[in-house]
Amino acid sequence: MVRFAGRLLRLVVVGFLVGTVASAIAAAAARRRLVSIGGPDDDHVELVAIFGSLDFRSVARSFRGGSLLSWFAGSQLDLRRATPDAAGADLEVKTIFAATNVVVPEEWHVRVEGPAVFGANTALTGTEPAPGAPELRVRAVTVFGGTSVSARPWDLAASGKTVVIGPVGTEAAPVPVAAAPVPVAAAPVPVTAEPVAVAAEVAAEPVAAEPAPGTGTAEPMPAEAETVVAADAAATPTPEAAPDLPQLGRPRRRRRAAATTAADTAPDAAPGTNPDGTRPASGG
Repeated sequence: MVRFAGRLLRLVVVGFLVGTVASAIAAAAARRRLVSIGGPDDDHVELVAIFGSLDFRSVARSFRGGSLLSWFAGSQLDLRRATPDAAGADLEVKTIFAATNVVVPEEWHVRVEGPAVFGANTALTGTEPAPGAPELRVRAVTVFGGTSVSARPWDLAASGKTVVIGPVGTEAAPVPVAAAPVPVAAAPVPVTAEPVAVAAEVAAEPVAAEPAPGTGTAEPMPAEAETVVAADAAATPTPEAAPDLPQLGRPRRRRRAAATTAADTAPDAAPGTNPDGTRPASGG
């Protein structure tokens, strides 16, 4: 039993390798002769993705269906902008060593059927469609891969190696709304009454009289100015005379010096007279 299981496993591995190589050769040959037919506006399309990624975005007004082949590739068919035909749409999907995603609106009614060998076929629309909703019938054949029908797209364009066919984006671009400018109020300049008060003080201050040109005499001062000057003079304290202080020193020397000075400065007496200038009395 163990030997049988081992041989079976080896057979499967060898068959997988042989099948992969054979499939790659066949894909390379088919790539030269199979091409996509149809554009975003066409109601019927035949899409081919071999050894590459394809992101097809339909905007058909009456989409009837078509076919999609993914072989050693990743492909996506976006139908969110498409309008299905009144009788519904039929789509045939073949996925071989690849992955395929069909994007539809959530309100569509989707039905997926077909075999899957070492792979899976899934329908993930997310919500229960309403009665009378558009119908999409998918016939999927999957070998070593996966096929899905969902309402969420794949970001294949981010890889940079994906061929994008159709309009970019699924919704209208929002209109930019410019932000309203914030009004900036100018700060009020504070006006103080100080200059006015200073001007009033300067106006009230008396101006000293100046001599009239050519006369050398001063012009008479106003009565208010004379009153201010008189008040200032009355308020000014008068310095008191310093008291006489006793002279210290040597009084005798000063008296002698004074006597000597008086004797030196007295005039000489006339001959025949007394020192004080009188004549002597004669006898008899």
